[in-house]
Amino acid sequence: MAKFNLEKMRKISKRWNEEFDRKIESDPKLKFSYERKRREIEIALMMRETREKANLTQDEVAELMHTTRSAVSRLEASGIGRHSPSLETILKYANALGYTLKIKLVPMRESGSKTK
Repeated sequence: MAKFNLEKMRKISKRWNEEFDRKIESDPKLKFSYERKRREIEIALMMRETREKANLTQDEVAELMHTTRSAVSRLEASGIGRHSPSLETILKYANALGYTLKIKLVPMRESGSKTK
């Protein structure tokens, strides 16, 4: 059996990531889709991290939202192959955690994003 070589794998991974970045940068449609999915994943992770910071379980949030634990689980995984939750649902989730939702429009040059 071949011995695992971490340095070799890092080089392969770096080359793969560079190629992936070039492909995304060269295709505006692909870049738009990638950026949208990245934002969805960031929101889902932020939701889970905020729930954990509030020391609440998915069951507890579900009860506060009058929904099921599996619905809360889907919200927290919404960026991973799922549809995006509605603003209303995100507001209900935030309220269940004892938070409010703040949306801020940021100029594209300030956010680093050039998607439409």
